[in-house]
Amino acid sequence: MNYFLKIFTKLIAIFVVFFALSYGVKADDKLTQFKLLAGGSLNANLYLSDFSRLNDYPMCCTSFDFAVSPSYGAFIGGEYLFEKDFWGVNYSVDLLLSYQNLSADYSIEEKLANIITGNDYVEAYSEHNLDVKIKSFFVEPGLNIYPLSKIPLSFRLGMQLGLLNDLTFSHYEKIIKPDWITFKETGTNTRAEFSGDIPNATKIYTAVSLSVAYELIKANNFSISGFLKYNLGLNNIASDLDWKISTFQAGISLGYRIPKPKNIPPMDAPMPQLPEFPKPKEMLVDLRIKADDKLISNNDTIKFNVKERKFINKYILLPVVFYKINTTQMLISDNKSRSEEEAQKNAYLSAIQYLRDNPNVNLTLFSSAISTEPQDTVEKRLNDLKNIILQSGIAQDRVKVNYATVDAGKLTREELFQDNCYIRFGFSDGTEIISYRSDTTQKFIVEPVKIEIETEVVSDCKIKEFSGNVSAEKKVLHSFPQGKSHFMFKADDLKLLGNKLEFEAKATDIMEMSKTVKYKIPYSATLITDGVFENVISDFEETNYVRQFTLGYCEFDKAEFS
Repeated sequence: MNYFLKIFTKLIAIFVVFFALSYGVKADDKLTQFKLLAGGSLNANLYLSDFSRLNDYPMCCTSFDFAVSPSYGAFIGGEYLFEKDFWGVNYSVDLLLSYQNLSADYSIEEKLANIITGNDYVEAYSEHNLDVKIKSFFVEPGLNIYPLSKIPLSFRLGMQLGLLNDLTFSHYEKIIKPDWITFKETGTNTRAEFSGDIPNATKIYTAVSLSVAYELIKANNFSISGFLKYNLGLNNIASDLDWKISTFQAGISLGYRIPKPKNIPPMDAPMPQLPEFPKPKEMLVDLRIKADDKLISNNDTIKFNVKERKFINKYILLPVVFYKINTTQMLISDNKSRSEEEAQKNAYLSAIQYLRDNPNVNLTLFSSAISTEPQDTVEKRLNDLKNIILQSGIAQDRVKVNYATVDAGKLTREELFQDNCYIRFGFSDGTEIISYRSDTTQKFIVEPVKIEIETEVVSDCKIKEFSGNVSAEKKVLHSFPQGKSHFMFKADDLKLLGNKLEFEAKATDIMEMSKTVKYKIPYSATLITDGVFENVISDFEETNYVRQFTLGYCEFDKAEFS
């Protein structure tokens, strides 16, 4: 809604500037029957209703029958004035696009009771406040009548058809007299506080409009008029309530009468055409291309040798998850290194997948903790991991837990404390999951190709300008001058290539004659496997310098080295 209101405000501003620029039009300019309109108004929204509560909201003890609140509106549009009158009276029709704020505020007092104070009593009153917010856009067709030829007075009969938006309300009941009593149910002087969308709201609004206008200022084809307007609402704004909205408007309208286009004087006779100078012979541009000393034609292919190297990393995921001591935090890293921290997360993911693949197998989570750790921390570790498994779709009766505590006094080294804070997976079929994971990385090394280019231009006139480019997918890879040149086509250039290399040479002489020659030469690559390396870390350069090897692994709780 705010977006459309901003656009509406900008359109009115454009109309005002347009009207101001048109002020200097001469009085004798001929005008069309069309007029542009724009304006705004101050409104009084009149709510005529008969209800005591909104549907689903327990408002009581009063009746909302009438409310009036100030608001505003704006419009743009156009008007067509008939050239001929009817029975001596001038007529016009118009169409307006308007925005109006139809909000209002009910405020109704109600006597609650007589409050006895000693030998006397006071009357208690409360205020029922219902604040309604409604915004709207309308299309307004209308018929204008100008009954007096010498007095710029007009009457308009029209309709409002449009959409109601943002139909919301807020309600409360508040004690206003005396100020020292409160409601029993809330303990304050306020109750029945509700807000939200109006129940069963009607989005369509229709109204009959009747207005009177008087032209205040007229300057050539520009005019300013004041108007009074009453809109009688025809339909309820809630389908289950007797609740209608009417508005009274007082505003200003700006009018701009569109002038007829001026007659354009005939153009002068064209000058006689002079005879053309004799044209020189057609320019010739010869372009020759070599790749690695081989002359290339349009039917040839530029060939590249591409070396492929594969690097394979194989490592192990054990069925155990370690925790930081005295915490519920797993030792899991967010980086992508091949570390045991990352392997822990993959361990419980592998366990979940195993349970999915084997629906008759149950799981026992064996918890190991240090005797000095808080019991609630140890239990939370098990419950958190169990919830992860259950949330993945594993039935609750398939997952059990078991506890074990390690006496802290028997641990002789500090690192043993951390090593005994874990949860291990045990399966009812006796399976011990050891998941192998393998990542493969490929590196392609493209051997550069030497491209030689030679151009020759033959022309009767002096060459003023020459340009040459080698491109792929509209990306220029190399520019070359007239004559001989060369460049090395490297691996980085291959990232830009499409299916063909495009060679283009263009020459222009002093007579502005030009000639362009283009070649599109496809390329192909021959893949050569240069080597496959397992469990190595290399710098991926051609030196093949190896910094680290993975030689083997140990299984959990076992001393053997594989």
